[in-house]
Amino acid sequence: MALESIRYRRGSLSVLNQLLLPERIRYERVGGAERAWTVINSMEVRGAPAIALVACLSLAVELATGADAGAGTGGDGDAGTGAAGGTGAGGDVGGDANAGAGGDADAGADTSTGAGVGAGTDGDAGTGTSTGVGVDAGTGTGVGAGTGTDGDAGTGPSPGAEVAALEAFVQQRLRFLLTARPTAVNLLREAERLQELIRGWSRSPGITAPELRERIIEHIEGLLAKDRQDNESIGAYGAQDILRRVPPGATVTILTHCNTGSLATAGYGTALGIVRTLHAQGRLRRVLCTETRPYNQGSRLTAFELCHDHIPVTLIADSAAAAAMGEHRVDAVLVGADRVAANGDTANKIGTLALALAARHNRIPFYVAAPTSSLDPMVPNGSLIPMEERPGRELTHLQGLCLAPPGIDVWNPAFDVTPHDLITGGVVTERGVFPPGDVTRALSACAARGQ
Repeated sequence: MALESIRYRRGSLSVLNQLLLPERIRYERVGGAERAWTVINSMEVRGAPAIALVACLSLAVELATGADAGAGTGGDGDAGTGAAGGTGAGGDVGGDANAGAGGDADAGADTSTGAGVGAGTDGDAGTGTSTGVGVDAGTGTGVGAGTGTDGDAGTGPSPGAEVAALEAFVQQRLRFLLTARPTAVNLLREAERLQELIRGWSRSPGITAPELRERIIEHIEGLLAKDRQDNESIGAYGAQDILRRVPPGATVTILTHCNTGSLATAGYGTALGIVRTLHAQGRLRRVLCTETRPYNQGSRLTAFELCHDHIPVTLIADSAAAAAMGEHRVDAVLVGADRVAANGDTANKIGTLALALAARHNRIPFYVAAPTSSLDPMVPNGSLIPMEERPGRELTHLQGLCLAPPGIDVWNPAFDVTPHDLITGGVVTERGVFPPGDVTRALSACAARGQ
């Protein structure tokens, strides 16, 4: 069975707590926007597509369960100062499972309530310098309770007022969720798209608040299937482009960084989606995955995910990547993206730039795999992409063990920017593979043709 980072049905959302992998598989309930903010900020869930999905689905849960009824639904006061990531969520969906080496789990082996989630974060999640935006509690505008019926003049807000209040509630919740992590653009793009749709729907003659609420929920629910479909298209386009560079029938070795698979998306993955396609075609020799310090997304997540799916993988230290490119005859380097600027400069997990430089030196094609929702045409180049800096403790400590002298000065950026001219393979999207400097224009042309 494939790993799932997100489990959703109407009115109910749970996410796989990725801080506990690979030792334990545990799903945490997300009952609304405040809990979604915490799981995103603490990196219980991570990956740009998954962040956008969890945030939007948490809003759908609130709407489905009536959380918008009642005025002043605020955004967890001063949320930008960061919430400790070790609280759990009132009982775990599916219980605790002890993951084996191959990823199989003994479901229900433990019924832990989720206390002490902060493995690797030690309760300091969210205190990074870029996340401290904060939203004052009580700024939201909810839909007033006790709405009047037709003809009961003065007993409650008019249908138009209810629609306006619902629109204001959604806008407030989206603003709050956007403060959780600033670099990944997918959530911003989805928030902008949803607000544009709501503005159009709210102007429909005779629309009521319940009708508008249903349209919003249906739109958000559709994002799950779209993400999976987009990832499969990315996999097909990327595999085709890599294989055209090697002799017919040859197998390839891929080097990847961080985690870009089912755990970072609704399923299948972006860069790992290409890996999965190559494997399914019998054309994958091996994957080399970096450990991806300091959060070890490569060793904890990518290695776990590939072992679970029986895909041949070798784990390497970050500092071994350049040597491995020659020693293991790497055919392509595949990474994901948190934001791609208009000129093709790409923000991704810290360490990506070093891989791109090593790939250029070794004349190995370097690819960025990302859905079009990761592209930000409003940002001209990578120097203008906001960069998140994580707490120093994430670098100096590992699961409570101190790895550095107490009080040492720490610089711990979560991302770096790879200039577009180092992305020599191209940017792989659900619409095709494009030269990085041309990706915005090419995708605009695709949209104009209705593709």
